[in-house]
Amino acid sequence: MYFAKTFIMLAAAAALVSATPSVNRRADAPQPDDNCNGTIGDCFSNGCSPSFPTPSDTIGTCTAGTYNGCPCEKCGGGNGHVGSCSDNGCDGFQGICRAGQYQGCTCN
Repeated sequence: MYFAKTFIMLAAAAALVSATPSVNRRADAPQPDDNCNGTIGDCFSNGCSPSFPTPSDTIGTCTAGTYNGCPCEKCGGGNGHVGSCSDNGCDGFQGICRAGQYQGCTCN
């Protein structure tokens, strides 16, 4: 009896695993090139034309230019620059831009 229950449970588990779809890469998503060099660059240089999941995200993906498909940063490109809360349409509040090109970035 124990053997029969064990066999049925193993068969059911195998059926569930084989019915689970595998994760495929999206064909329309930009694929990183070998030229990313393991770094996150500035989203507004080298013809990057960045794409962000939401406007307040600070890490995006270059959709064109030298680093097409590579991750990029819109808040100073890793050099630590913090702009004024009143520049570039930032509409800063409590040290964070709420609008404009740098939405989601810190400001002073």
